[in-house]
Amino acid sequence: MPTVIGPAVNVASRLETLAKARDVELALSGESATAAGLAAGSLTIEDVDIRGLEATFSVVLVSRVADLAPEWAGWRDNPQS
Repeated sequence: MPTVIGPAVNVASRLETLAKARDVELALSGESATAAGLAAGSLTIEDVDIRGLEATFSVVLVSRVADLAPEWAGWRDNPQS
């Protein structure tokens, strides 16, 4: 079975651990939140130290993913709308 290693895998693992520790549904990078068009004013943002990175890392913590975009709440049930 192949193994995946590298900086991206390290960051993903740290974000998963952080989400569990903070009891949130989602932890994502500030860059990802910006690229997704999420409004920073409504989000919890923390600068955290991630082992293996030299600088602090901006992380967005989302308690409930469904609250990000209520208008998208049913997109899986009706993807054509």
